Amino acid sequence: MECLSQFAVDVEGATMSSAAKNLISKARKGDLISIYDIKAKIIGNNYKLKRVLPIIIEVSN
Repeated sequence: MECLSQFAVDVEGATMSSAAKNLISKARKGDLISIYDIKAKIIGNNYKLKRVLPIIIEVSN
């Protein structure tokens, strides 16, 4: 995860780490937060997803 005005933070698992939450709390209106290198799987199925596109979030307030 990365905020363009801050450093990148590695996040593992299904929840945000305290470093990621801290990064999000410092984001200002208009900042872009990008989440990339997303690994996803379908529960109950052994089909392997090839690639998940990055998510870019613009902070609005």
